[in-house]
Amino acid sequence: MRRLILLFLVSVFSQVSLWAADTPSAEIFGGFSVLTAASGGSRVTPLGWQGSIAGSLSDHISLVGDIGGQYKNSAHIYEYLGGVKVASRQDALTIFGHALYGAATGGGGGATAVTSFMMGYGGGLDLKASNGIAIRAIQFDWLPSRTNGSWLNNQLRFGFGLVFLSE
Repeated sequence: MRRLILLFLVSVFSQVSLWAADTPSAEIFGGFSVLTAASGGSRVTPLGWQGSIAGSLSDHISLVGDIGGQYKNSAHIYEYLGGVKVASRQDALTIFGHALYGAATGGGGGATAVTSFMMGYGGGLDLKASNGIAIRAIQFDWLPSRTNGSWLNNQLRFGFGLVFLSE
């Protein structure tokens, strides 16, 4: 039984050391973004861009600022979010989750611009391409927002692009 416990502890601690592999002090992400939301009984899918900057507080925790903009016909939506990111880092791969809070502004198409409170809960997967560069294979966010006393809970955002890592 002692050997089994010792083997288990060695296994766990060896995995923990892999999680801390090459923790960058900062990450800058830029890429393509797709937002999908219900509008008038149907779904709209505006396309655009997404960016973020994250500063490491420890091997697993970072503070992150995230912005995005999507466009469809003459309408637009911009997201301005900030929060905490938790990451599990391995040699060639980083899996992360985050909780973000901020605002969104939407308008255009003859409508008056409206700013609302927004949250972002999600995560993603980064694949290390070389020293200093990773590919964000996918980032997904559920983006509930509150406007005029009502919650809009059916917004999802997907993104992918490049991550520049500061060692």
